[in-house]
Amino acid sequence: MGGANVVGDLLGKASLRAGLEPEAAADIVWVLNDPGLYRLLVQERGWTPEQFEAWLADTLQRQLLADSPPTFRPGKGKGKGKGGRALDLRSGEDRS
Repeated sequence: MGGANVVGDLLGKASLRAGLEPEAAADIVWVLNDPGLYRLLVQERGWTPEQFEAWLADTLQRQLLADSPPTFRPGKGKGKGKGGRALDLRSGEDRS
């Protein structure tokens, strides 16, 4: 299913965030759904598949939907934990 199809399905259930056109929303879905992103975070950075899934769901919600507060808090370190700690994704430092 392509990004435009995902957005089309989404529009039947929720509203896009203010100012976000469906075409731009489809681009966001497309880039975040890149298998290379999964490979980098799970295989290279040591995230668990569950961490990636939670992050992707949170990121898509915040990028696409109106009134969507952040919910994802990654675990600390390579493959450790499934939430509850805040990790700076740029530096890898624990911000809890």
